[in-house]
Amino acid sequence: MISSDFENTISKNKNILLVLEENKSREAQYLIDNFCGTVVNSFSDIQLPIEGKKIYAFGNINKLENNTEVIFVIKAFG
Repeated sequence: MISSDFENTISKNKNILLVLEENKSREAQYLIDNFCGTVVNSFSDIQLPIEGKKIYAFGNINKLENNTEVIFVIKAFG
């Protein structure tokens, strides 16, 4: 068996959840409470640099500001 000198860890600084709604459902609140990363309410709240980070968003996507970043939209909770 091959062993490694390091352990796997969950990175909490490579994911960003952009919450674009005021009234959150129970499922949305669960996602916010258990998200492995940073949770923000607007794109301007994201701290730079954002290279190497994945941005996920849910809620009113019409609130997304014009930007060139790739954003993964969460359409439904399952």
